[in-house]
Amino acid sequence: MSDYATAQALLPGLPGAEAKRKTAPSKKDTEDFLATARARFDLVAVYEAEYRKIALDDVRFYDGDQWAQEIATHRKLDHRPCLTINRLPQFVHQVSNNLKQLKAAPKVSPVDAQGDTKTAEVMQGLLRHIETQSNADAARSYAAFYAAVCGRGWYRIVTKYVEGNTFDQEIYVQRIKNPQTVYMDPSCQQPDYSDAKYAFIVEDLTEDAYKERYPDEDLSSAEDYRSHGDGSPVWRWEGGVRIAEYFCRHTRQETIVMLQDGTVLPLKEAPEGVPVIRKRTVDVPYVEWSVINGEKVLEQAEWPGKYIPLIGVVGEEYDVDGKVSMVGMVRHAKDAQRMLNYWESAKTEIIALAPKAPFIVAEGQIENHEKEWAQANSKTFAYLQYKPKSVGQEMVPPPQRQVYEPPVQSITVAQMQTVDHLKATTGVYDASLGNRSNETTGVAIKARQLQGDVANYHFSDNLAIAITHETRVLIDLIPKIYDRPGRIIRIIGSDNTEKQIPVGMPFDDQGIQRLYDLGLGRYDVVADVGPSYKTKREESREGMLGFAQVAPELVPQYADLYVEAQDWPMADAIAERVRPPNIPPKGQEQLPPAAMQQISQLQQQNQQLNEALQQATEALNVQKIQMDASERMQARDIQSKMAMLEQKLASDQSRDSQKNRVTVATTESKVDSQESIAQLNAETRLVAEKMKQNGPVRPPLTAFERED
Repeated sequence: MSDYATAQALLPGLPGAEAKRKTAPSKKDTEDFLATARARFDLVAVYEAEYRKIALDDVRFYDGDQWAQEIATHRKLDHRPCLTINRLPQFVHQVSNNLKQLKAAPKVSPVDAQGDTKTAEVMQGLLRHIETQSNADAARSYAAFYAAVCGRGWYRIVTKYVEGNTFDQEIYVQRIKNPQTVYMDPSCQQPDYSDAKYAFIVEDLTEDAYKERYPDEDLSSAEDYRSHGDGSPVWRWEGGVRIAEYFCRHTRQETIVMLQDGTVLPLKEAPEGVPVIRKRTVDVPYVEWSVINGEKVLEQAEWPGKYIPLIGVVGEEYDVDGKVSMVGMVRHAKDAQRMLNYWESAKTEIIALAPKAPFIVAEGQIENHEKEWAQANSKTFAYLQYKPKSVGQEMVPPPQRQVYEPPVQSITVAQMQTVDHLKATTGVYDASLGNRSNETTGVAIKARQLQGDVANYHFSDNLAIAITHETRVLIDLIPKIYDRPGRIIRIIGSDNTEKQIPVGMPFDDQGIQRLYDLGLGRYDVVADVGPSYKTKREESREGMLGFAQVAPELVPQYADLYVEAQDWPMADAIAERVRPPNIPPKGQEQLPPAAMQQISQLQQQNQQLNEALQQATEALNVQKIQMDASERMQARDIQSKMAMLEQKLASDQSRDSQKNRVTVATTESKVDSQESIAQLNAETRLVAEKMKQNGPVRPPLTAFERED
């Protein structure tokens, strides 16, 4: 579609042109395109003129310019104090810094049959990669700060080529330093500006920077683009020039068809000869990007996404009689801050700059001492002399000051009331500021802090809306930027673990064939803005510790998670050692449900076998104990019997020994007797023989003695 046709589609009533030109735009087309752009810019400038003026005043007031110019001039001319005690940054920082602590947690989900959860996880990890390399938190918090101060801030999404000899690109999230340089389509109805049809970003360049960027272009002298808060009053001034990025969103018609197998694709991509069962024409949105000055189109290209890549963060937005009002924290706190400045200046003026009270003296009382009394207000004297005077018969009292007590206490009370007004208008109370108040218990303090959070919840809610749209823009861009098959991309997990994978081509992942086609299927996103990962980890740690006190028997099932939540050195290594055996190591995918079921069944069988083995072991142990006891009893019985037997044997042996001794003795006695008888017989025979020979002979005495 030509430049002029693009403008004509958005601003009906201009001369028409064909839907698409294959040739370069003519001079008339370019002039019509620029005329449309200028008309749109003027429309935005006029529509937002009042807001831009007030928003600029909000920023200046926050910066400390808090006295009306005429009042400040009069007070300075009169040498009166004109103090600024700026309390607003304290209240604004309470909200803006709280928004900085909130981290986006986008959840990507497939919304059709072609999408899958694994690819959604890859896209979610790629989103974290884009956030990390872009320092997206800084861009968001900067925009949120302006939303808190003046009601609206902006940041943007850009693409850049990767360094080196490659055509690969990366997506970046960038801040917009001055939100007043953005001019958005005022016909937007969505709170995230997702339905915007056009937008501008103006930029001021020095002549040298302009010539370096566009060496073949002349400096423009147009003065058409101007509004409050966006810098210089003209497009061309001495030493500089203004250019503008112009985003224009429109649609082109495309025919889609449905094949017999239910596949839906553009008609130009349908295979020849395949029957088509349905066909219709759809409007396909796309965005045209241009860089223009007051009179020329300097650059022009088609943006790869279908959304204008500008993300707006709004403070509080409401409609007043057809005019949209965007309000931050400063707007309604201005009067209270002015009161504080006035009371502080008045108190200073009364106390520090008020003249000393004069002495009241009677005429002639300081005669000859005029010099000392003249210096009494500027010097310290040990004493002051005066002459006593009398009027009639009464003495006049000594000289004395006419004391005046300034109303400091009343002014202090008024100041305290003014500070209360600041708290009420900003929704930030003592508990949120860290000041002591009537709350004494932790519950009461937390309740008051919650009250302050609720009063300013719309800031975090609107930031969540902006981040959701930002993520939707990124999801739309990712398939078009990371589109080269085989490109290695980095994905980051929710716990900040990194992993590199190829996209657009199959690869082996631990024995499993995978293919992540980022351009296949449709995905939607919901961004949850909450505490950072570190804060969530601390809360998880406290929650797991409390749960362990309630159910200590379950601690082995999640001990590794509790260790991972710690800040110890080597916590990950310790977690790996205490990880339950049925949980895969960190970084490995969970097994399929069928495999997990089989493993669970095997584990149950193993547990049953272990229990049976334990029971059998216990039974064997009991049997062994019984056998050991029986054996010990038998051993003791045998020992007892053996002892008795040994005792009996000993007794028998003793009897046998005695018997043997008796027998031996008897035998010996018998032997001795037999020998004696034999000797006696021999002697008798000898005697008999002798008697025969000699007659009777008396026997020897010894024989009879031995017989006795």
